[in-house]
Amino acid sequence: MSGTVKDIVSKEELDNLRHSGAPLVLHFWASWCDASKQMDQVFSHLATDFPRAHFFRVEAEEHPEISEAYSVALVPYFVFFKDGKTVDTLEGADPSSLANKVGKVAGSITPASLGLAAGPTILETVKKNAKASGQDRAQPVATWSKHVAKVDLLLLFEEHVLCLVVEGIMFIWEEHKPTGKFTPSSIVNPDT
Repeated sequence: MSGTVKDIVSKEELDNLRHSGAPLVLHFWASWCDASKQMDQVFSHLATDFPRAHFFRVEAEEHPEISEAYSVALVPYFVFFKDGKTVDTLEGADPSSLANKVGKVAGSITPASLGLAAGPTILETVKKNAKASGQDRAQPVATWSKHVAKVDLLLLFEEHVLCLVVEGIMFIWEEHKPTGKFTPSSIVNPDT
């Protein structure tokens, strides 16, 4: 469990990983699928953030026996394991849902995604990265600066979306504007 993504080479390898009991996330993908390629980037960052979990890719068409065992009908498709059992799945390219489901399976994290440092330096790093790209996306984050020490996860998706998880609550900004504060049971205005 080194925070890297590896490829599954056989059903036996997958069975051994499952029986180890460690948190495990499988990404079923295909080389011709652009959404799979995009989710690969998110998947790699999550592997860094959750070093106690195993992150593996399965090329769906090259391993039909594994794909059939998990009822994979489209890619990207994700399967989540905890204590050797399948606990959840995710169909399609949805970075926020993927991050949430990985968090539920893998537990505590080391927020290092995209080279962003943990703790109080997060805001400065976001400002620096935003200035480098010519677009200052750090302003909305500053409104939550009192929570910086409690940041669980910070991800930038395709330079357009910022996702910040603080004490289990997800804050999302798109194109410089807060779009919502997401909790497991509700979506509320971010200004509340």
